[in-house]
Amino acid sequence: MTISCSEKKTMRGIPKTVILILLIVLLFAGCGSGSSDSDSSGDDATSSEEATGYAIVDTGQTACYDANGNEITCPAPGDAFYGQDAQSAGNQARYTDNGDGTVTDEVTGLTWQQTPANTGLSYAEAQAYCESLTLGGHDDWRIPSTKELFSISNFSLGWPYLDTDYFEVSELAPGTTDYSPDYGYFWSSTSAYFGTESPEYYYAWYVAFGTAVDNDGADTHGAGAVRFDTKVEGGALGEGGERNYNYVRLVRDAD
Repeated sequence: MTISCSEKKTMRGIPKTVILILLIVLLFAGCGSGSSDSDSSGDDATSSEEATGYAIVDTGQTACYDANGNEITCPAPGDAFYGQDAQSAGNQARYTDNGDGTVTDEVTGLTWQQTPANTGLSYAEAQAYCESLTLGGHDDWRIPSTKELFSISNFSLGWPYLDTDYFEVSELAPGTTDYSPDYGYFWSSTSAYFGTESPEYYYAWYVAFGTAVDNDGADTHGAGAVRFDTKVEGGALGEGGERNYNYVRLVRDAD
């Protein structure tokens, strides 16, 4: 059943601005994009789909790191830091450009909007945009979940960590951040609450496809970072400095 633009509520009683890169990398065991004619990578990909009930896409991550973030030779079984994302093979991404402004992910079966709304939108504006969109002969578009949005990332490509042969994304205006080029955050439909003391879903997660800066403007967290902020500027539980206006790339389920 397709639920257009509805929120997918997820219990998230964790502190604000916690970055979930490692958690998501481990969850996906490799999700991202790559060549449209690549083959699946074997038993690991098959077993992951059987275990999760959905196809996991490889991240494109190829390097291994130590506890300090230094790149190292990928460790052998039994060695410290063995079992990193770069050592786990997933389904290699395969896309089809449908020639109508949409792209089909042949691994997940999802159809994506090729050119997103490249302007900052509030969460409510993103929902309204979704409800009004007719593209590729379909009007059942929705805001993707964090898992779905992260599945088109490819960390072997460099900024914007996206296969630009299939997906378009605009650079941020010069001066928006201290980095050039840079790319925006994208809203997801996955909602969150701040903590058990206030379980209302005032927050939504978003995914970085460029830098993910700290309060000093440094790219501390990096592309692929997943963060959440209040959905409404000045809304309940806001702490100041939230990102209330983000981009959105819509998705729809397979027919």
